[in-house]
Amino acid sequence: QAERFVEIGKGKGIRVAPLSSSDMREMYQVISGLEVAAVALLTRRRPSRDDLAELVDETRRMEAAIVADDVDAWGEADERFHRALMRLSGNRKLHEVGCQMRDFVLRAHRVALRLQTPDYRTASTANHAKLIEALLAPEHAFATDAHYNQRLRGEEALVGVVEKYRINSL
Repeated sequence: QAERFVEIGKGKGIRVAPLSSSDMREMYQVISGLEVAAVALLTRRRPSRDDLAELVDETRRMEAAIVADDVDAWGEADERFHRALMRLSGNRKLHEVGCQMRDFVLRAHRVALRLQTPDYRTASTANHAKLIEALLAPEHAFATDAHYNQRLRGEEALVGVVEKYRINSL
């Protein structure tokens, strides 16, 4: 309740607090900051392809979901990818806080994802694969810049579609 994730009404029970598009945008910005920090931390560790196997597997699942036209499977693989990215940073607090933020925005993310086109999912999947390659490159500034730009595009696409359809709260 203190974090405004739930509302407790006297004699009315507990409900999950609704998210407006501006709430959603702010949450995406927090998540983006944490993920960019995760990418920077991960690249400093100079991961091998084996270290990133979980990210590779989730990207493959995203590709398979596109072929199967399964939006739910794509969204689940995408969610696992981002949570793994934060965990692989090696910073437990970053992972913990990042997952809390992702938990809170997850229902809004799922709705926004359903409003997106297959082209969005295809482009996003390609960007996930590019991030993996950037994480393996010797120059980590490229990975952090590329991921930051991808997060901005994702924020605009997902929040933008909620605003386009005038969905007031999720």
